This record gives sequence, C-alpha cells and structure tokens, in this order.
Amino acid sequence: DAGRASPSARPTGGLHSKADALGGDARWEIFHPQDTPVLTSWLRGTDTKLVYRKTMADQLTSHPIFDQSHFLTSNDLRQLHSQTGVEPWSLAQHNLEAVFIPAGCPHQVRNLKSCMKVAMDFVSPEGIEETIKQSLKLRELPND
Repeated sequence: DAGRASPSARPTGGLHSKADALGGDARWEIFHPQDTPVLTSWLRGTDTKLVYRKTMADQLTSHPIFDQSHFLTSNDLRQLHSQTGVEPWSLAQHNLEAVFIPAGCPHQVRNLKSCMKVAMDFVSPEGIEETIKQSLKLRELPND
C-alpha cells in the first residue's frame, strides 16, 4: 500500500497541524481509491473558502479531483477526517527519493523546497484493472 512507499510514510494521525513534522523536501497526501467517491462528494459540497483553487473561484469544475482544481490545506484535511472519516496516507519525500502512486489513488503534493519534478506513468500488473476503470471515468469528462 502507499503507506509503505517510503520509510518516511506515516498515518497522518493529527500531524496536519504540524505540516513540517515529517520533514523532507515535499509532503504527499495519498488517498485510498475506495475513498474517492466520499472525497469527491465532500469537495463538491465544501465551501470554496476551505479549499485553494487554481482556477477562478466562481468557475465550476466538472470533476474536483480530475480537474486538479483543489488543494487541501491542513485545516481542510482535519475537517475532511472529522466529517467523513477519510484520512490520507502522509509521507515526506526527501532528496533523490521517488514516490510511486498506486493506480486510482487521488493525491496531492506540496513542495517544501525548490525542486524539479520528473513524472512517468507506470502500470503494474496489479494496477491494470484500476487503471482501466480510471481511463473510462476520464472519457466521461467534457472535452473542454
């Protein structure tokens, strides 16, 4: 599971208020694929003041996760957990470490230091079924 992706991985368990408690160069929040419907519903029903939007505040998005229009702050993560029970795996990424995100896991990353990102898609045999499900969901989104 994603919680074993790095020796720095820890359940969030209240660390949201101490964003740098894990240290590292980047802070990752990775959600379980089974939490996606609850997370999506919560994002759609949450007051826009609770989330940072990369898009215009009054612009509606077709899907809050696929559009990457939200970033959950520490306070947002606490509220999400208290209202829904959903809590991500949190991990700190250090220099020269790689992070593998399992298929279907919504995630976000916050860079704590200047960095360069290199991304590559990889599908493991264990992730093929989830990858196909996600591809079909993406096809349902509007083209604009």
